[in-house]
Amino acid sequence: MNNKTIMDDADGPAARGRHGQIDFSQYSIEQLRELEPYINLAEFPETRMRLLAALAQKESRAGVAPGLGTAVAGRFSARSGFLGWVQAKLARSPLYGAGFVSVVDDSVLLGGWQRSWLGVPLETQIRRDTKRVRNVVQYGASVRFEMARKYFPAECVDFQADSADQAELLSRWLPGVTTTGFLERWSTVRDFHDRLQAVSRPARVTPVVVALNVSVFAIMAAMTRKLGRFAPQELLDWGANYGALTVNGQWWRLLTAMFEHWSVLHLVLNMWALWNAGNLTERLFGRGTYLLIYLTCGILAGLGSVAWDPSHYSVGASGAIFGVFGAFLAFFLKERRQIPPSTLRRHWLSTAAFVVFNLVTGAMQPAVDNAAHVGGLLSGIALGFILARPLDREARRSFPLAACMGVLGFTAAAILGALWQVKGIGSGLTIPEQFARRHTGYMSGQSQNLQLWNELGQRATAGTMSAAELHERFEREIAPFWETQSTKLKEEGARGSG
Repeated sequence: MNNKTIMDDADGPAARGRHGQIDFSQYSIEQLRELEPYINLAEFPETRMRLLAALAQKESRAGVAPGLGTAVAGRFSARSGFLGWVQAKLARSPLYGAGFVSVVDDSVLLGGWQRSWLGVPLETQIRRDTKRVRNVVQYGASVRFEMARKYFPAECVDFQADSADQAELLSRWLPGVTTTGFLERWSTVRDFHDRLQAVSRPARVTPVVVALNVSVFAIMAAMTRKLGRFAPQELLDWGANYGALTVNGQWWRLLTAMFEHWSVLHLVLNMWALWNAGNLTERLFGRGTYLLIYLTCGILAGLGSVAWDPSHYSVGASGAIFGVFGAFLAFFLKERRQIPPSTLRRHWLSTAAFVVFNLVTGAMQPAVDNAAHVGGLLSGIALGFILARPLDREARRSFPLAACMGVLGFTAAAILGALWQVKGIGSGLTIPEQFARRHTGYMSGQSQNLQLWNELGQRATAGTMSAAELHERFEREIAPFWETQSTKLKEEGARGSG
């Protein structure tokens, strides 16, 4: 095969349709070296990276020392685009998306994607002195290393090569300098991830729960034509937890309220907290156990809110999320010897700070449903202690009968305790509870009446209904309900005074 044939195959018009799919394994080292300058990185990045990777493999097998052109193709982040950029920023990685790592004399050349200060994606290459590279470790097809900076924290590269062989090749090229205690810490972290990988599958429940919450909010926004800041009546219509309605038969509100949020900020903060703690918590406990903890804590948090103040309405996933945090803390307390100190510090401090901040803020702001936060947190801690099991395959093979009985016992006791307060078992009901129980027709009817009045008011404000029509419909559809209820309340008052 002559050089012209190679160039036509790799850089000609036909290659545009096969970008990133050309097999360079059949070419010799000399052919690849001659072809390399003709494949433009900006136009054919994946093809060029594959060529460089093939060249690196052949040079390694031939005993050629790494030099210009030796490279390994792969990815700096699991995702591309904006999400990949966010992943890279959080990990202190200088690049994101698809790219390559090349050893060039005394430098490490990294090719991939960055974003400008305006957010425009740019394909680029950066060069770092090999003297700055340290703490290189290989884990399967992944190669992790740090690049020291003088006045800033080190850059961290977590590069996923196309294969474990390529990753091993790259790790041999990079310097073997390690900082004090690094290998011991890395070994502990690797063992933890190996055990976690052996006993659990990737998190699936947390993304589904987040998607459900976002979907419900989007549907509410579309139906009400509002981007949050929903009116109390609108929240009640969609299933908010309101003591007077919940305790009088509408117990389903304890579940539906967990997927409602009253504003965009409320939704974003809750979902951010759930995503950060939920994914690891789900893997620690397992999908089924995690879902049980989430739903149970959310329901018990709702009951706690009603028991504390039946006249207060509440929405949001915060009670269930506090339950997840509680279970997370309980696992760390019970199984702390199995968790690396670095992971323990990172998650323990952030979780404890979030919990303390929200509880203190809730105590200072009456509008925040702190009863649900406390109820969810305590429920999560209790369930977490009961259900936490070692990260060991053998220990998790047997059915946890004792733990299941413990969960049933705790949940039953918590529900009975809440009902004792809410329904007044063995004691007198509070005045709001007595009123709600005697006037179920009023409690349900006023919700429908207020919803209709809101609709009429919105139509009148938008100019689709005249003042005369608004007055006529108010007299015919709104006023009779309140007149009837007023008469009943007066008659009841007269009987009571007599």
